Amino acid sequence: MRLFTKMICASVLGLTAMQSFAAPPSHHYAPPHVKHMPPPPAAHKAPDWKNSKPMHATRAGAPFPKHLQQKRFEVNHKKYGLPKPDRFEQWYKVNDRYVLVNTRSDRVVRSWRG
Repeated sequence: MRLFTKMICASVLGLTAMQSFAAPPSHHYAPPHVKHMPPPPAAHKAPDWKNSKPMHATRAGAPFPKHLQQKRFEVNHKKYGLPKPDRFEQWYKVNDRYVLVNTRSDRVVRSWRG
C-alpha cells in the first residue's frame, strides 16, 4: 500500500512539474495593451444646400467632373420643364441645380436653379 501511495504521489508531482516547465512564461498571458479610442467626432450638421453658393462645377464654362457624369445624375428635361438640350448636351442634377453639360467637351453650358 505504501508503494502504491508513493507511486501516485510521484506521478502527480511529475505531471505538475512537467506542466510548469511546458507552460510559457506568465508575462505572455498579460492582457493586451488597451488602445485608446479617438475622440468622438463633433456633431455633424447637414449642409444647407438651398442657401449655399453654387459649386464651381455648376458655373458656365467650368469643366464638369467625370464622377458626376453618371446615369443616376442625368435628368429628363421634359419632366422638370427645362429647355431642350442641343445635340451632344445632357442635363444633370447637382445638389439643388440643374446643369446643362456639353458631353463632348465636358464643359458646363448652362446652370439652372431648381
